[in-house]
Amino acid sequence: MTESSQHTSKPQVEVEASGGDDNKSARRGAIFIGVVLVGYIVYLVVTGQMGQFWAAMSSVQAPGSLSRVFACLCICSLALWPMRSPSGSTPIHPSAFAT
Repeated sequence: MTESSQHTSKPQVEVEASGGDDNKSARRGAIFIGVVLVGYIVYLVVTGQMGQFWAAMSSVQAPGSLSRVFACLCICSLALWPMRSPSGSTPIHPSAFAT
């Protein structure tokens, strides 16, 4: 038997380099959120509602709110964690699971 006949062909899986479009989308999303935040602050200042906003924010219980924000971030990070290949080096492309 020759060496080539002993080896069976393995299915090929395409793996994309991490980054690329995901980083662009994340950057655009962060810029959008920043623009909306600045727009809202300008709106509060122009309409004279900034004092009411700070009065409402002063009644918020910080420890409870911070723990809820932390829990939300933990849950979101687990949900959005990229799937890794068995070697742990590159994310597995979702098309690898297509039948």
